[in-house]
Amino acid sequence: MPSGESAPRPEQGLERSVEGVERTETSTSSVETPVATHVMTPVAAAPPAPAVDPELQRIEDTLADGLGDVYKTLPPSIKPAFKKKGEEVARTIQLWTQGAKLVAHKVLRLIREWLGMIPRVNAHYLEQQSKIKTDQVMRLAQEQKEET
Repeated sequence: MPSGESAPRPEQGLERSVEGVERTETSTSSVETPVATHVMTPVAAAPPAPAVDPELQRIEDTLADGLGDVYKTLPPSIKPAFKKKGEEVARTIQLWTQGAKLVAHKVLRLIREWLGMIPRVNAHYLEQQSKIKTDQVMRLAQEQKEET
């Protein structure tokens, strides 16, 4: 050992290793997600829902007629998809009624597909309900044409 240097003391070695750990912790803490301050602003009430087209509402009511008990027994995982599909069916039928010609077999197929989402449904019940709802929708379309 040269004369100007003293032998490293064990405490100095510990300080170095502790400093290295602290640096590592400090460097990793700067990598973590920074804490952001959020300013809470009051939220205005939701705007009122747009007015539902009365024709669309009549079609939806016709399709939903008699399905309240069935809807209540659906598993929670299927309810949102069933409701969304029913709304899509109603909008599609509305578009078809606004067109030149509403074709019954297309409406029947659409309603049958929608009701087919119900688990463990009897095929006879499915066919019967599809035909009943198709007849009701066709009657609604006829009434609408007569009004105009």
